This record gives sequence, structure tokens and C-alpha cells, in this order.
Amino acid sequence: MRRWVWRGSFFGVSEVLEKKGLFSSLYTDRGSHYWYTPEAGGKLDKNHLTQFGRAMRQLGIQMTPSYSPEARG
Repeated sequence: MRRWVWRGSFFGVSEVLEKKGLFSSLYTDRGSHYWYTPEAGGKLDKNHLTQFGRAMRQLGIQMTPSYSPEARG
């Protein structure tokens, strides 16, 4: 199931890139397909990137994690 989530994220980003071009930043929830969190509910490890995070870094897109309850989907 989890792999479908990140595939959807890649698909969404690719659609935006095709229609609007390269963007500079992406605000996301703290889902495991976006961020690595060593301890549940703990701080993110921004040095240990997920596959999605590596792709965004290669594109030069800065990712920003959400810590607000409103962003929790």
C-alpha cells in the first residue's frame, strides 16, 4: 500500500512540472513517504532522505515539513 502513496506523489509532482514548470518549494505532511522519522512522533531526520526526498533534492525543490495539526491529512 505504501508504495502507491509515493507513486501518487511522484505523479502529482510530475503533472505540476509538466503544466506549470519547476517550482521552488513543497510543503508536505510528515508522512513516511516524504520524511524519515527515526522515532514515531519524534523529529525528522533531514539527512536521511526518502526516495521522494532525493528526487526533490535533485530537482532543486526545497521540502518543508508540516508540524501543525491542520496539515495532518
